[in-house]
Amino acid sequence: MTESRQEVSLLVGILDRSFEEDPIEFEERRWHALLSNLESVRPEDWDALPPGAERSIRQLVHHVGRCYVIYENHCFGDVTSTWQSAGVGLIVDGSPEQTIEWLRTTFRTFRNSVANLTDQHLHELTNGGWCDAVPRRDIVER
Repeated sequence: MTESRQEVSLLVGILDRSFEEDPIEFEERRWHALLSNLESVRPEDWDALPPGAERSIRQLVHHVGRCYVIYENHCFGDVTSTWQSAGVGLIVDGSPEQTIEWLRTTFRTFRNSVANLTDQHLHELTNGGWCDAVPRRDIVER
């Protein structure tokens, strides 16, 4: 008997579209995806802090990438990743291109781990790191 992967397939599709929409499929409607939004950021704006903001675009990208690392480690690994260790491979003052490549790598690792699940795995409890055991799906959906 094969195990169902319908929920996993749906979640992976959502992850993919929220990260990088297909330019052919979505044409001018690509503004939903993170990478689509980062394409229009000028290098001089990468570290700018808009009035009232607490994080620059660079800091937001670092935050998202570290979340991918921690979520992957806590859903599928040994639950040892911390905020500090989640920055491995990140060039803190790197170019926007280097930072986006690091973000792509962190996303791919998390996404591929999710894609290898079955629907049953989504409902298994795992350590969120910041809370008691939660269904793996709760972390994936963050």
